[in-house]
Amino acid sequence: MINFLFFPREVRQMIYDYALIVGKVYPHVLVEAYLCNGTMDKEPERPTANLLKTCRLINREASPILYSKNTFVLPMSALTQRFFEHALDTSDRRAWVKSVVLRLDPGDLDESDRREVVRREIEELGDSLAEFGNNISETLYTCGGDLHRAFKKRLGDICWPRKVKPVLDYLALDDLTLDFYFSTCPDECCPMAYTALAAMKPGFAYGMPASLDFADSSPFDPKKFDRYLRLWTDIRRGSHLPLEQGLELDKDFRKEVEYEGNDEGKWAGEDFNRRD
Repeated sequence: MINFLFFPREVRQMIYDYALIVGKVYPHVLVEAYLCNGTMDKEPERPTANLLKTCRLINREASPILYSKNTFVLPMSALTQRFFEHALDTSDRRAWVKSVVLRLDPGDLDESDRREVVRREIEELGDSLAEFGNNISETLYTCGGDLHRAFKKRLGDICWPRKVKPVLDYLALDDLTLDFYFSTCPDECCPMAYTALAAMKPGFAYGMPASLDFADSSPFDPKKFDRYLRLWTDIRRGSHLPLEQGLELDKDFRKEVEYEGNDEGKWAGEDFNRRD
């Protein structure tokens, strides 16, 4: 029997490339969901990650290829957190990742977030609950407008910032693709793309990605979003734009977020060119 490690390093490198480079890497749970809802026609190719468990030498040689030569699609908030905690649990692995697709959508508001919002709404209703007895569902339905805004606030203030924080803090990316087309409220009636972008206001710790793209379905002006991200990243890294230019950009951004917050925006699939 031929020992794999007897092959020259160049040959092993070719095998690693064949086994581990697949293009986009999706979490298993996300693939199942996409296949069910028709987003994917067929299951994508998966990297042969078990190869890394063979021995320490192979792990050391092959791990940089898996992480640096593929694009990682970051799904719902909880799965993204798990990815950073388990797959990117060392500084080396985080440094190897160079390409990411980041999508912010209502799915980032998970069940625990929803329960927390409902709990707080019930606490705020207080004595009003007595009017409805034990029919909590009827009470919340009656106060649906407030609950709707509460879900939006939770999504924009907590869920999306929580999801993007490790991307901003730990990754030095060459390529980043942002997908804000489905950045809406949980009822999918209010556009929240600028609110989603606001989650990235802390800026990139290691500088802007060399290539910043937007998903093909995104109807927003990429140049405008790029300017905001560069402003915030420059501020974080101590390289400020001229004060007047920075204030003008910030004022413009605040207007867009305020517009989204008044519940008068169109559905996210309709014409957004009116903003630009």
